[in-house]
Amino acid sequence: MPATRAALGYLSANCGSCHNSTSTIASLGLDLKHDVTRNDNCMPALATTVGKRGHWIVPEAQNQSRIINPGHPESSALVRRMKSRRPISQMPPIGTVVADRLAVDLITSWVQDNPEEWQQMVARCAAS
Repeated sequence: MPATRAALGYLSANCGSCHNSTSTIASLGLDLKHDVTRNDNCMPALATTVGKRGHWIVPEAQNQSRIINPGHPESSALVRRMKSRRPISQMPPIGTVVADRLAVDLITSWVQDNPEEWQQMVARCAAS
């Protein structure tokens, strides 16, 4: 769970100000903002990303591409976009010319590792 807390904390703090349910891009359906007042079995950051097809597809993994594809960072759009510095695909879209290597490593290892934890998280989200 420490890796999950760190990853979700990073996503909330660094991505959640734009990617949330009330922002101007809320229609994308991506909610990375953590709300401490909620007590859900499945946090919005998981419910809106894990196993979900996004608007942006990983070019080399079009059939497997998901926003987060547990165990497969190579087909996880979130990981790919954090790594990218191409203007059309990079996240964040402005204000950076170098990818945050520590953040990319954190999110990549979180997506790659902990298959049992991913199974539990996916099951909790499916039951919600």
